[in-house]
Amino acid sequence: MKNSYEEALDQLETLKRENKNLQQEISDLTEQIGETGKTIHELEKAKKTVETEKSEIQTALEEAEVTIHNCNK
Repeated sequence: MKNSYEEALDQLETLKRENKNLQQEISDLTEQIGETGKTIHELEKAKKTVETEKSEIQTALEEAEVTIHNCNK
């Protein structure tokens, strides 16, 4: 009977350690997901900024082409 009790205690301790390790792994993965979300948001923001700059440059180019065309008349 004592042997079964000790085995049960050993199993309990093993399960507690495994549970603690799994909780830490979940915490780490949750943190990684949060960081990934932030990175995606930052990339989307940078993309929007670049698209705005591209549009402004395109507009300036078109205006310059019109000016050049008008000067050549």
